[in-house]
Formats: sequence, C-alpha cells, structure tokens
Amino acid sequence: MHNLESIIQSAKVLIVEDETIISWCLQESLEALGYQVSAVVSSGKKAIDAAVLVKPDIALMDIRLKGEMDGIEAADFLYRNFDIPIIYLTAHSDENILKKAIQTSPFGYLLKPFAPKELHCTIQIALQRHQSESRLSEFISIASHELKTPLTSIHGALGLLASGVLANQSDTAKRMLDIASSDTERLVRLVNDILDLERLESNKVTLNRQWHDAAELCQQAIATMQTIAAESQIAILSNLKSLKVFADSDRIIQTLVNLLSNAIKFSPPQSQVQIEVEQIADEIVFRVCDRGCGIPKDRLESIFERFNQVDISYSSQKGGTGLGLAICRSIIQQHGGKIWVESVLSEGSTVSFTIPYRDFNNR
Repeated sequence: MHNLESIIQSAKVLIVEDETIISWCLQESLEALGYQVSAVVSSGKKAIDAAVLVKPDIALMDIRLKGEMDGIEAADFLYRNFDIPIIYLTAHSDENILKKAIQTSPFGYLLKPFAPKELHCTIQIALQRHQSESRLSEFISIASHELKTPLTSIHGALGLLASGVLANQSDTAKRMLDIASSDTERLVRLVNDILDLERLESNKVTLNRQWHDAAELCQQAIATMQTIAAESQIAILSNLKSLKVFADSDRIIQTLVNLLSNAIKFSPPQSQVQIEVEQIADEIVFRVCDRGCGIPKDRLESIFERFNQVDISYSSQKGGTGLGLAICRSIIQQHGGKIWVESVLSEGSTVSFTIPYRDFNNR
C-alpha cells in the first residue's frame, strides 16, 4: 500500500492538448497538486515521441486532436505499445466518438472545464486501477506458468498409461486413467486459455496484420472443425465472398474456430451450423449461426465475460473452459472491431464480429 501511495505521489504525467491555454492551466493545476509534468505536446505523433523519451506513468489526452492522428488513435497506440493508462479530456459528449473511445480501454474521462479536485481524483483512481490490474496480471501469469509445466508432465504420463503401455491393467483402472487423462487435458486447455487471455488483455500480443482473403480464413477454420462437427452429426455450411481483410490471420482463425466450436457444442445432432462473411460499408462482417438452444436475452452481453457460460452444467460436460468468448472479444477489440450475439431461445444464435476495412491504427 505504501508503494502504491508513493507511485501516485510521484507520478509523471504527459499532457496531450492542442489548445495552449488549456494545456497551460492543466500544467499549473497538476504541479500545484504535486504531480510531475514530464511533457506537454499538441499532437498524437508528438505524444508517441514523448512517451519514448520520458516514459510517463499516465497521459491526459485531448480526445479531438488536430492532425493526422486524433486523440483516440494516439491513446490506443500509447496503451497497447507502452502500457500507459489514458484519461480522455473532452468538451464533447458525441455518442459515436465515445463508442470509438471505449474500444481503447481508457482509465477515465474528464469533461472540460473541470476542477482541480476532480482532476486529482480521476488521476488517483486511474493509477490505482492500473497498478492493481498490473499486479493481478502478473500473478495470473506466474501462477499459470507454474501450473502448466507439471500439468503437461502429468497429462503425458497419464496418456501413456491409458494407451496400455503397462500390461495387465484392470477395466476399472483403465476407466480411471481415461477420466484422469481427460481431466488433466481440460486443465491444460484452461491454463493455456488463461495465459492467452492474460497476454491479450495486458496488450502483450502484437498483431501480425496483413491483407488476407476473408473466405480463405473461414475455410481454414471450417477444415479445423470438420472432424468434430462430423462426430457430432453437425453439417457446416458456408456462404463466403472473396473479400480482402487487413488482420492477423492466426487470430481471426482462432476466433472463428472458437465460435464454430461453441455453435457445434450447443447444436442438436442432425442440424447445421453456418459461417458467412460479407462487407457492409467500411467493415468486413463475419457471422457464425447455429440452430441450438439459444441464449436468454439478459445473458447476451455477459457471455463475453470470463468463465461465463449459458448453461454451466451442460457446457462443462462438453469440455469448455468458459474463456473462449472472452478471448474472441479481446482479439476483435485489438483489431478495432466489435463482437455481439443475437439469439432466440430454442431457435439458435448468431455471433457476429466486424473488422474495419482499413487498418485501425494507421488510418
């Protein structure tokens, strides 16, 4: 706790504001409150240069900067590449701008004009939250890595035993080994998913974005899931258009595989799952549709949270970790897109996600 207080008291603040009077007033207020103003700049590109030089603990970012890079794009770059928490400064409450700003995971908003006390409280809350998230992320990473190595060894040993490497095993022993092997396999998947989600949410993943054919990405995901679908007596249908998408191919395929896996998991035998892709305005839209049990209306948002499943008892039997959709959401948000679900109980669900046609970070 003492360490946290010292971090807050000695915090270095980067001001990114293109109105001279406002930036001057901000600097005066911050220094009076005891903060170190490490740099004052007026554009997104200058903010990135300053971040490299002075390594600020937090940035106050005008949401509507002039120039090639606006405040939202600059904030997204600073948080993803330097892990600098962002507080937006704005004189506007435009709904579309705020929706775009939310995608960059801000740590606060200040509506101009604001009082010094409001400024101080917002910065304190942001720094405390960032410190807490960093510690939690570090704990999850260390714990998961510590679990992964022994689990992998145990899973390998159980797999060998279950394959009959030792003779004269009783039927009961074989059944117990099969159960143990299956359970450790699920634990290994869970640890891997936790590690992947932690890396995504802490911005430790760099997307390898290139131009790809969206239809080919869908076909690769279908090929991955085809055997599982056949075993579940589910047919995968497709309605694919050859469209260019600027994305990390491995991460988009991972997202599609997760969505297809869920669709197959919750679909009855002898039914169909469909995957579609099309362009709407300046976005590429992917959809995965099933004819399963559906999702209650009050759960349509929460299913993207960690360990949140529609029917825990049923999905646990199917081997889910409860992290697949959370991982999907993080991947799509990192691409600057959106993901959502539409559903009718007893009729099925459609999960859709978008990828901006142009590069989110270099428009």
